[in-house]
Amino acid sequence: MIRAPEGAARGLETLEREDPAAARIARELVVGDERLAALERVEIYANMYFYRLLECLEEDHPALRAFLGYEDFHDLVVDYLVAHPPSHYSLRHAGDALPEFLAHHPLGREWPFLPELAKLERSILDAFDAPDAPRLSVDALRSFDPEEWSTLRLRPAPAARVLDFGWDVHDLWKRTREEENSGGGRNLAPPVRTPTSVLVWRENWTVYHRRVDPAERVALGALFAGESLESLCEKVTETVGEQEAPERVFSLLRRWVEQEVVSGVEPSAG
Repeated sequence: MIRAPEGAARGLETLEREDPAAARIARELVVGDERLAALERVEIYANMYFYRLLECLEEDHPALRAFLGYEDFHDLVVDYLVAHPPSHYSLRHAGDALPEFLAHHPLGREWPFLPELAKLERSILDAFDAPDAPRLSVDALRSFDPEEWSTLRLRPAPAARVLDFGWDVHDLWKRTREEENSGGGRNLAPPVRTPTSVLVWRENWTVYHRRVDPAERVALGALFAGESLESLCEKVTETVGEQEAPERVFSLLRRWVEQEVVSGVEPSAG
């Protein structure tokens, strides 16, 4: 009754049709008094249940909420919870299906970049909750003999992930944060439709994300595929050319170590 999308009264009606015995027990569990009838008392908790979920999804998707504005975001959450009522005890997972749901929702058809914006925000949450991992140091890389370097394989940190989008939702996310105190809503321009790759990672308890260029994207592809450093270098060379590749690879490795994008290194099998 508390989770019924149209309220506790309609929830009780449904229960009476589907399970009269359970409905009878429900009527006995809650009684009215001189101030409120039984259903009115249950309705208080039903409202609290929905608005706690709404607050949770607002906190998890601040950019989506800022772009849509309160009314559209509220209506989106109502539609979403009807289709995807929470099935996990943790509110952390309440919005897991939101990106896919948006892809088929009228708001997603009106603003086709919204599923990607929601996916970016879910990925930020996933990075925050990812397992910890030892931090790789530059000294650990230096401990390998020069002849071993081509066979080295880097391990990405559990919190690191790379995302490919058709819209520059990363720029939209940044603009919503910059205009957080301005009311947001439809004053925010939609993002540019352009292929965009975003790296998400965590340093200590803070999640970061940034756009990556084509060279770093191919390098990250090799990293997450578990390829050797030699293979990674070859792919970067194909992207930027032989002259620029060595310096670029060194710069990427140093940056990944500093930002805790990688958590380990070992000789690749074979």
